Amino acid sequence: MARRASPQILVVDPVMVATSGDSLLEPDAEHAMITFCSRATVVTPNIEELARLTGGERAHDEQAALEQAREWSARTGVAVVVKTGHLDSATVTNTWVDPDGTCLPVPSTRLSSTSTHGTGCSLAAALATRLGGGVAPQAALAWSTQWLHEAISHGEALRVGSGHGPVDHSHRARRLQAAGESTPGSIQERSHPSSTPRTRSLRRSAPRSRQRRGSSPRSPRPGHGRRRCGGPASRWPGRSRNPTS
Repeated sequence: MARRASPQILVVDPVMVATSGDSLLEPDAEHAMITFCSRATVVTPNIEELARLTGGERAHDEQAALEQAREWSARTGVAVVVKTGHLDSATVTNTWVDPDGTCLPVPSTRLSSTSTHGTGCSLAAALATRLGGGVAPQAALAWSTQWLHEAISHGEALRVGSGHGPVDHSHRARRLQAAGESTPGSIQERSHPSSTPRTRSLRRSAPRSRQRRGSSPRSPRPGHGRRRCGGPASRWPGRSRNPTS
């Protein structure tokens, strides 16, 4: 049977405006980016970039941002992921807006972290991977949002540079790898990049002495089951077993 070709997926994170509101592209380049976005499968702009795409004012609440996305998506036929991370709200929501007006929200909790550099590109890359694998839009966005949330929450532990640092893209992979191992130890220990493995000693239990039927249990001798180097139970030739001799 011929293998069915997967559809081409183009996810674009239009890097045009920084979080501070400063433009990152020259006017001609920004116009080219807007044209390019109209040919994508889905775009993942921040609030400022969404305003540039639609030619409107910056949205100050989620509802206004969704309205902008619906209008642009219906006009271009390109889906939009509306991200409310730059808005003032306790809950952060990534919403998939389809050209037919359907909204698929994926809520998450806001994190207080300085590891937020590159979050937009990271989300777009994760989303492209899931969509390219045939995952439905809402499920793909939910997975990508959860993965990014975990990456942000552990980013500061990387201790990279200063200011707004990167997220920990590999934390989830290390956590799952650690969860699948049989080696004793906490997941946090082995998933943290700067942690070092601790040495653990495993001591065999002392063999139980055989007991004759009808006899009372014998009290174990002091030190039974343990051996010290050069002690009374030394197996090296030429050493006495009697410590008093």
